Amino acid sequence: MSHFSDIGFDIKSIDHMKELFLELKPRSLRSQHGRYIQYLTEEKSGAQLFWYTEKPSLFGKEELTGISPAFNGKTIQREIDKIKILPPPPYPETTIYLWLHGDDGEYPLVVDVPDLEIKGKNVKTATSMQATLFPNKFEYFENYESFREKYPVKKATGTVNMVGPSEASPLAAPSGMSLEDALSKIADIAQKVPGDQTTAQKNMARLIVDFYTTFFKDNGVATPSSEMFVPTGTFPPKKDPNFKPHSDCWCYGKVISVDKKVNTLTNLEYYHFTMKTYGATYDVVSGMNKIPHEPQIGSIIGGRFWICAKLNF
Repeated sequence: MSHFSDIGFDIKSIDHMKELFLELKPRSLRSQHGRYIQYLTEEKSGAQLFWYTEKPSLFGKEELTGISPAFNGKTIQREIDKIKILPPPPYPETTIYLWLHGDDGEYPLVVDVPDLEIKGKNVKTATSMQATLFPNKFEYFENYESFREKYPVKKATGTVNMVGPSEASPLAAPSGMSLEDALSKIADIAQKVPGDQTTAQKNMARLIVDFYTTFFKDNGVATPSSEMFVPTGTFPPKKDPNFKPHSDCWCYGKVISVDKKVNTLTNLEYYHFTMKTYGATYDVVSGMNKIPHEPQIGSIIGGRFWICAKLNF
């Protein structure tokens, strides 16, 4: 299933997509952005579609070149900085790198911004964002016990080479170290790094990269925490020279709220969650078929997600 089904759109094929565009085009908001023309379709439940077209010449025919789903969520990630636009991807959306600072953690993040209006703004002046997670792989657990039943804390052996600010300092991995404990150790080390914030952030990134590439690959241990957030699209695995930063994360969190939404354009239902995880609270959307039964507040959700965002100025 595609991300469109996560907001109540059942797009079966390219031909079906083109038919839907012609149907929704008259009620969509049109704006021009360089060579692209953008049409924004919105409906009452919060589901959004960004359509992209091109016109090869003044008298040429307007051609549909792309479409991106989005969601008008209610969470706000309030402290972001170090924002920059990454090299243009092979699609109209803008890919952005930033640092997110939360009450209980911080990390670098790559997000996709589908609204082409962002291309005309100075992204460095953005003060916050609203990010929605669209599942690539979705997992649901009724409670912490069922989460740990699937992901028991495994025993780790050997030494983790966690790169410090000036030299490699081995850190013994005690028996039963969870990902949450390991991230806590990384944060403790990063806070002790002298120098300005940029230097500390760079060293923290080095710590995270070395931890994941060494600890998980060498020891074969992958014990997620029930409230963790790993920006998997930010760091290359094993220093892959062909790696390109992209909007992707591996995370789990506690359900703070859940609503069954109805897309008023299609009458199809989908779920909207707010999820508290490491560093922030995010909006999460999911198609009905991805959840075995009625989800509850206090349950745990997670998996691999595409991060779709809107910057606030």
